[in-house]
Amino acid sequence: RVDSVDLELFKKIKASGGYQVSFGIESGNQEILNRASKKIKVEQISEAICMANSVGLETVGFFIIGLPGETEKTIEDTIRFSKSVKLDFAKFGIAVPFPGTVLYEEWNSKGLIKTKDWSKYTQNSLLEIYNHPNLSWETLIYYYKRAFREFYFRPMYIAKRVLKSIFTGNIFSELKYVITTKWW
Repeated sequence: RVDSVDLELFKKIKASGGYQVSFGIESGNQEILNRASKKIKVEQISEAICMANSVGLETVGFFIIGLPGETEKTIEDTIRFSKSVKLDFAKFGIAVPFPGTVLYEEWNSKGLIKTKDWSKYTQNSLLEIYNHPNLSWETLIYYYKRAFREFYFRPMYIAKRVLKSIFTGNIFSELKYVITTKWW
């Protein structure tokens, strides 16, 4: 969690051989973070990423599109935020109201859940399992794909990743990721 890290912790991670840290950021919009009860500030996220980068750790941010209260504007805020902080990688997903969660209970009570076929409730599935209260499924898919494209297809980002992957010998695994990700 971004609210429980400091520079000393990142230094210890690096000194022990760690090379990467991941953050469950969820959103780049403070209202959405508040509504999701994350109890963190957008500024704390930025600071944690900067501290991790300062000691040479790679950073990964996980974002969720379609959380309660989400609008096209808040999703655009999240996409903008993902590009403004110095993340090495970003992973975007569409909110999944897993059975037993508060989100599932809330949306089920409002009749928004479309299927109870639990095999369709996977983190990386693009199957329409619910009706979002504010956004169409097509809109969620559009922003999901747009988020990946805008994050990964920046010229400076591409140049940095290509140079680093050539230097580390990971060029083929990085190319595989680009080809197999569902952002088209």
